[in-house]
Amino acid sequence: MELSVLRYHTLCFIIFLFTGVWALYEEDIGKFDWHIRSIGPMKFSFFDQTHHTNRRVIISSELSVLASVTLRSGDLVWRRSLEEYRPIDTVLYRESTLITVSDNGKVVRRWDPESGHLQWEMSSEGEYETNESYINAYLNETNKIILLTSTKLKYYSVGGHLLIHKDLNMEMDGAVAFKMSVLKSSIILLLYNSNSKSVNWVSMLNSKVQENGIIQAFDNFREEHCLLVGMRSIVCLDKQTAKFYVATLEQSEFIVYTLIDLHIGPIDLTEESCIQISDHFSKVTPRFYFILSANRQFILELEFSDNSIRIVQSFSSDNSLLLFDDILENNIIVFSLTSDFTNLSVRCYDLYNEAYIDSLEITLAMNRFSGSPVRAVPYLFYKKGQSIGYRIIVSFQDGSFSLIQQTGRISWTRDEALSDIVSAKFITLSTTEENTIYSSVLLDSATSTNPVEGFYRMIYSQAIYVRDRILHIKQIILEPSIYNETLHEAIQPVQSAAIFVTRLGKVYCIDSKSGLFLWNLYLPHLTGYLSSIYEDTCIIKLINTSPESALVILGHSNSPDYCNGTVSIVVNPLTGEYMPNYPSCLSYNISQSVQLEEDGKVVAIALLDSDNTIHIFPDTYSLQPDTRLFMYTADAQTGEITGHHFSTNGDDTFKHVPTWSFILPRLREELVLFSVKNSAESIYANARVLSDRSVLYKYLNPHLTVLITESRNERKPCVYLYVLDGVSGRLIHQLYHSNARSTVPPILAENWIAYQIINLKEKRQEFIMLEMYEGKTVNNASTWTSFANINVLVLSRSFILPGDLYTMTVTSTNRGITPKDIILGFGNGQLFSLPKSFVEPKIPHELSKSPSPEPAKSPTPKIPLSYQRVINYNKSIDRLREILVAPAELESTCSVLAYGIDIFHTQSSPSKSFDKLAEDFGYTLIIGVLAVFLVFSLVGSSISVYRKTNQNWC
Repeated sequence: MELSVLRYHTLCFIIFLFTGVWALYEEDIGKFDWHIRSIGPMKFSFFDQTHHTNRRVIISSELSVLASVTLRSGDLVWRRSLEEYRPIDTVLYRESTLITVSDNGKVVRRWDPESGHLQWEMSSEGEYETNESYINAYLNETNKIILLTSTKLKYYSVGGHLLIHKDLNMEMDGAVAFKMSVLKSSIILLLYNSNSKSVNWVSMLNSKVQENGIIQAFDNFREEHCLLVGMRSIVCLDKQTAKFYVATLEQSEFIVYTLIDLHIGPIDLTEESCIQISDHFSKVTPRFYFILSANRQFILELEFSDNSIRIVQSFSSDNSLLLFDDILENNIIVFSLTSDFTNLSVRCYDLYNEAYIDSLEITLAMNRFSGSPVRAVPYLFYKKGQSIGYRIIVSFQDGSFSLIQQTGRISWTRDEALSDIVSAKFITLSTTEENTIYSSVLLDSATSTNPVEGFYRMIYSQAIYVRDRILHIKQIILEPSIYNETLHEAIQPVQSAAIFVTRLGKVYCIDSKSGLFLWNLYLPHLTGYLSSIYEDTCIIKLINTSPESALVILGHSNSPDYCNGTVSIVVNPLTGEYMPNYPSCLSYNISQSVQLEEDGKVVAIALLDSDNTIHIFPDTYSLQPDTRLFMYTADAQTGEITGHHFSTNGDDTFKHVPTWSFILPRLREELVLFSVKNSAESIYANARVLSDRSVLYKYLNPHLTVLITESRNERKPCVYLYVLDGVSGRLIHQLYHSNARSTVPPILAENWIAYQIINLKEKRQEFIMLEMYEGKTVNNASTWTSFANINVLVLSRSFILPGDLYTMTVTSTNRGITPKDIILGFGNGQLFSLPKSFVEPKIPHELSKSPSPEPAKSPTPKIPLSYQRVINYNKSIDRLREILVAPAELESTCSVLAYGIDIFHTQSSPSKSFDKLAEDFGYTLIIGVLAVFLVFSLVGSSISVYRKTNQNWC
């Protein structure tokens, strides 16, 4: 019996060894794709010195990402993305202990600094009824974690055990904690009682209360403007009266000092004015920082004998100024970092000797698109000759951070603005004048209706390209010095690029084929969203102006002093240089935009402002006399969708006529998602062939709009879907789903709509496909009109999604011949390419005269997702937000770009590259065979001529 069981297990093991495996060849990794992994703008940073050979830097970002990068190159060692809705409050690090505190002190975690693995987690979810206004944590010398919030005091061991839990709100009669200072096992807490207008202080030793007292607060007391200096004195700043208030813990009232008393002068304080204290100051010396403005700061010292304040050192600069410090044994070095957007200067001030250290001063060139430094973390160490050395991690306004060495060089820079993208778009760049001609001829051949003319234009365009290639190679041989500058243009005549606009105001242009950065700009005034729910956060358009194309970026301004309207950036798409004669600020807010085309090229943009007035950008463009525009606007607050008709008045102005209005029940429904049809979509077939050889014509309305609303009643959640005609305002179709929510924007392409709902009753996500048909007769055969009365046949089918869907889109090709795939982006960062034919609704039996019903391609209710269709294999995209697609040069190929914290680009081939030769194609063999045939034909023709001549003579 035991022998038979052993044989059975052996047989199962052998069968398991021969099971099918889906894999990717190693040489194909990164061949057709590229991947950018990001962390986010730096919030906390620590130098990890536990590895002497492979030193690292621990980084915590503004996006709740914890990571470790190498000190040598800045490459990622490991990265852990925490919950986005639980921001990291603080990070503690000492030797091999790494602690994060998140979500207002509710979640405490310990990590392994070497591998990034989570060692333990303590959560107090539901314990706090309100958000804590103050969070502070400390890791003392006995490896105990002290966590202080506004109302709680907790002690944790490094093993993850809760040792002490005190409710300060109950013990201190409603007082709220706002400051903590720790020295070994001693703790000083400051609490503010709003009822009695007093400051309570508590001295604790090993979590036991030793002393306490009360100090009467002044009129304009603010907790965030107070410091605890030297474990025994309180210093507060009153920004309204520009006064300092000082009191020791033994006193009951504050002593007042004005700026004139400190010989600073009668200066009004600004929003930037504040006081700060370093951990190194509070433990060694009673000194603190006073930031008067962005370019004027002081180090002040408090005399304990009489509570007087003196100026230790003043720092001023005509440009931005940043102060930070570090301690080496008992020496405190204060670093002053100044920047003029071209050079970065570092000076070191010895706080003990109160003198500058000239040998440590450096000046280095910086990227002019980085902005001012906003945060810095130094690391002091002794070099071989016992001289002081340092390294500094500096973060800048644009989200990047760099490692600066004492030698005066920047070791590496990580540009992290791409971790928070608000808008992206594919554009096509023509690098030279000859390449512009080549691309235009190629476009004419693709759009020609005459096949002979199209073939001729294709051959002509290829001849132009070959001629330019030969001339370029000849130029390289004659002038090798220009080889590196022009070779890229010769290899890629038409270059596709991706434009990214980030939340921090940085714009990137990245080559979509290689992932190389072509150029970048830093625009600190470009941030906010446009006042619309159906526009992108920023408008990105490539317009064809004379003599060269222009890239237009329009967005909201975050500074009314700079622009009280819409920020306008017009640059050269090839170089990123600003183009003259374009306004940098528009005096109106944009709610809708429509591109104006001539001969298939975008030449201008029609912008609709909040007052329903049309503006043409650029204003030098002359309108055609018969220009007519149909637009519609949606107001999420009122639930009203309004159609507008604009026609020219004979000049460059428009006449506005409201045409239709669709009002949602505002008290019952809320507009949450919106989708419009792609105007540049190519449609190959306008009908679907049934099993009985009959034809069912598609409803190809180019003006369709899809609205998804949700019920405002939380007890009865519902999802409503409306399909509208954007020109006539006609309601084409509507439906609803009870006990459901929708979080993913729908897809609207050709004659079908795909959308997602969350079934709250079954606790799953569902994918629903709608297809619209006109019937077996076509109504708009020549030109489309939205005012025709067409009875639309709507077919539907629903499926169960196997995961948490975040976003989705549909592939697009130049001619629309290739069958479409639906790209599904899931929460685990994977991209699945799902053939649209798998989810097509089943044709009703009564529409087809076939004796048997039409079979479904996917008989199961669950979407079949094979790992063969994961187009990003193991390169997951963290916090996936959106997927963009664009046609590639080949009809069978589509460019896919997905971004979240990471960016991933690849090429999708729904039909397996039917128009592309295989990589192992025998070019040598086919050329050899053609050469042999050519030789034989020439020899044969000469022999034939010779024989015919002899026959004539005979």
